[in-house]
Amino acid sequence: MADPQSNAPLRADAGAPTSGVIHVRTRLTADFTVISNALAQRRGSAVTIGVAAYIVTG
Repeated sequence: MADPQSNAPLRADAGAPTSGVIHVRTRLTADFTVISNALAQRRGSAVTIGVAAYIVTG
């Protein structure tokens, strides 16, 4: 009998994933502000949280 031969690749292609969660990492260098989770997750309207963030960072 002859040895079995396969035309399947030995390893999966390491290209871009076609499904699942894709994380895109971008370094922010300008035009952004870091605020605490306590402020960002506070109950209230978006306007109230936005005004508070403006006051804290201003």
